[in-house]
Amino acid sequence: MTKHKKIDMNFRPDSYWEEDAILANVKGEFRRRQILQAIDDGEVDEIPPPILANSLPEHLRDFTGSIHPMLMGGEYLPD
Repeated sequence: MTKHKKIDMNFRPDSYWEEDAILANVKGEFRRRQILQAIDDGEVDEIPPPILANSLPEHLRDFTGSIHPMLMGGEYLPD
């Protein structure tokens, strides 16, 4: 008779997605690079949710663009 391992029904993984899935729809190239760096450094949990979003909210996109145009690559692509 084979013994079955007990299943821990309270187990929850840190993420249900591979790290590449986090980046799948992020429009901004600069944000994508920053997220990749945070993943490599093990600091992805420190990134604010709006930065991880597919699109930046308009007010944040405008603010970011006012810092430097380099930060806008891809941010105006359509959904």
